[in-house]
Amino acid sequence: MLEVIKISLFNLKNKVALVTGGATGIGKAICSVLKESGADVVSTYHKNKPEDDSITYLKCDVQKKSHVIKTVRKVIKLYGKIDILVNNAGIFFPTPIDRIDEKAWHNILDTNLTAAMLFCREVSRYMKSRKSGSIINIASIAGLQAFSSSLAYNVSKSGLIMLTKTLANDLGKYNIRVNAIAPGVISTNMTKALLNNKNFVAMIKSTVPLRREGQPEEIAGAALYLASKASSYTTGQVFVIDGGWTCHL
Repeated sequence: MLEVIKISLFNLKNKVALVTGGATGIGKAICSVLKESGADVVSTYHKNKPEDDSITYLKCDVQKKSHVIKTVRKVIKLYGKIDILVNNAGIFFPTPIDRIDEKAWHNILDTNLTAAMLFCREVSRYMKSRKSGSIINIASIAGLQAFSSSLAYNVSKSGLIMLTKTLANDLGKYNIRVNAIAPGVISTNMTKALLNNKNFVAMIKSTVPLRREGQPEEIAGAALYLASKASSYTTGQVFVIDGGWTCHL
């Protein structure tokens, strides 16, 4: 009996999930685990559409408000609702203060923070009418701890965490839960250059308690928890998944 209860807590049958940036990396892993748990999954992609018929892919430039609105309306037209929103789309490149320009600043902030706000705004309107929903924002430990030469990225992820907390406070009365996941170094295309650097890898092995980088699937498990009934009394929280890196920072 207990095993049945455990399984049902994570069952997403008849749920509709929208994941931004789900073509690769963490987003792809989240799409897979939500699909495996029974949800109908829609993912945005920017350039190359993945060849996966089990997931509905919609092309979307998340920096453009018109694209965000069009994407949300398309999902509603196809499925009639959105139960789960995962704001995963994000970019990173170094932005030291002495070399950053406004274009680079806005490129990162518009993708990592403003796009998430726009998706939250549009999707929450539909969630309010159903008095139910889960919003999951993929932040970073860079939103909790400043990393050198990453000004725009740090600020964008810090802002995303405060967006999460503010919306959790504002939307709770509609039974809409809003949480964030703050990954450490995860093996994706975004971190490929870092993980090809022997000095960086050595630093990870000597600094991170688990002595390694994480895998996308290790973030997807937390997303499943936050998307499901298992987290029905959880909102406004930031789940740090970093192998223990920040426990001594």
